[in-house]
Amino acid sequence: MSGVIDTDLVNMTGRTAYLAGAMERSPLPYIDVSGSRFGSRDFRLRVEGSLIGDAFFTRLFLNQVELKRLDGDIARHPSGMLLIALLQNGSYDQNFAYHAPFLQTGPGHILMLDLDAPQSVTFARFSVVTCAYVPRRHFEPFIGPEPILKPVMIRPDNELHGLLTSCFLSCAALHDPTAITGQAALQTLTRLAMVAYGLDARSCDELRTSLLEARRARAQLFIALRCPTPASMHGRSRITSPSRCARCIWPSNRPASAFQPSS
Repeated sequence: MSGVIDTDLVNMTGRTAYLAGAMERSPLPYIDVSGSRFGSRDFRLRVEGSLIGDAFFTRLFLNQVELKRLDGDIARHPSGMLLIALLQNGSYDQNFAYHAPFLQTGPGHILMLDLDAPQSVTFARFSVVTCAYVPRRHFEPFIGPEPILKPVMIRPDNELHGLLTSCFLSCAALHDPTAITGQAALQTLTRLAMVAYGLDARSCDELRTSLLEARRARAQLFIALRCPTPASMHGRSRITSPSRCARCIWPSNRPASAFQPSS
């Protein structure tokens, strides 16, 4: 990925200035890191980022770091973005001025929040987070011009979480996508995020279509992993029945029995 910010590139005494300047020049929203433990030898912050369409995807490696967006930061540097963050390792504590914090964060949890609302997040120990900074306009057809989008935590205990995670990581793994590919991937991700936010997919053709596309993509991933039958894929994907799983993969004029795994 391009656009690396890494505190280990400079000595300890210069990390504060380096990090503030590097983030100011990046596409990331302005973040105050003054509460971080820059004096500790264990302090780490590395950001790897790339653009997909007009969204910015990053992978963050953090230890003993506090990130803040306060009222003054937001007034000076409004972002117009929503954040989707997948915690892959570690944990964090967060504080929202407008919402109760989420407790017991852990690997696999997905947090969605509005970057133009006051908040802070603290990583007391080593953690890895994949983030998508998505312009608000992608969500406005579904939520309208809401002044502040409430934060949502999606825990790994349902089908939607698995679909959103697969779609999210697929987007983050794209390297130099074409404009069409990047736009399609981002569109599916943002629509799934809206379903996770609480919108009923049945109420909107776009949401329903993206949900089906995500199910199909996840089923195709299982083919790549050599899952031999729709029944076994049903067990892993949590799609409601083997026959529905088969319909996600094979066109209606091609029976499930036509599939044979390669040797």
